[in-house]
Amino acid sequence: MKSILFSVGLALCCVHVIAEDVTIWNDKSISGKKQQEIPIYVDINDSLLGLHFLDKVDQVTITVVGVEGIVYQKEVTTPFPKSIYVDLNQYRSGEYTIYIKDTKGNLLWGNFLK
Repeated sequence: MKSILFSVGLALCCVHVIAEDVTIWNDKSISGKKQQEIPIYVDINDSLLGLHFLDKVDQVTITVVGVEGIVYQKEVTTPFPKSIYVDLNQYRSGEYTIYIKDTKGNLLWGNFLK
């Protein structure tokens, strides 16, 4: 029983280690200095894109653009921290860009490889 729990715990720890961070930039960034007005953390694990809102979000539009054009677009409103996962498995490999825009005009974006 202990070995099963240890194996499951180790597997769960490794899942997060394998994920690759997606660097998110603000469209108003100066001299490459990152600024982030929308509280979000983004990572990709194989073909699963994780968007982790660190605080409440009034309303943001998430758009993911790949080699085939827009592959995902959704408006999100959440009164508490929340994670959203986007499965990109059905789309071709290549470079993708994620855009996150709020109603105040703040725009975050980042590139990642799938």
